Amino acid sequence: MGFHFDIEKAVQVVAYLLKHEPNRQASIMKLLKLLYIADRESLRDAGFPITGDDPVAMQHGPVLTRIYNLMKTPGDWEEPTREEDLWCQVFKRESGKLLTLLRDPGDDLLSDYERQKLDEVLSKYGSLTAAELRGATHEFPEWRNNEVGGSSVPIPLKDILEAVERAEDFEIIEADAQEDKLIARLLAR
Repeated sequence: MGFHFDIEKAVQVVAYLLKHEPNRQASIMKLLKLLYIADRESLRDAGFPITGDDPVAMQHGPVLTRIYNLMKTPGDWEEPTREEDLWCQVFKRESGKLLTLLRDPGDDLLSDYERQKLDEVLSKYGSLTAAELRGATHEFPEWRNNEVGGSSVPIPLKDILEAVERAEDFEIIEADAQEDKLIARLLAR
């Protein structure tokens, strides 16, 4: 998608969702669908996603690439990256399909708008099962137009914006995304 991905913020977003689950634990598929929906709705309402992660169309629906990769791996990396190390300090994968919150990383990197959007997504979709969320995301045109079965295909920003009726804002939102990445790169120096 082209937005800046911030691992600390992504960890806080996932933790925020898990804090609303019984035992601070949820199905990985359910979390992946809620995260995608939250980013999609934020693009519709505000012109930017919450996580900044790149969406892809996969067999079971749309997912956010980097978060998906962190969730699917068991956490026993020989030489963990900074992202993997941070992830394992906060989350634990249980029995292959569940993610558990080990410690609360806080939510200071989330704006009031982002917390509100996550609360809205939880209110609307949080009671659905992983299978029901999978079915709901299979109705999204941007997934149907990019899913090829058995592989992962990037979902273009333009496709998401068309699906949420913001296609006319594509150039502005794309420029904002590039500016966001540039600022993040400059601040990282």
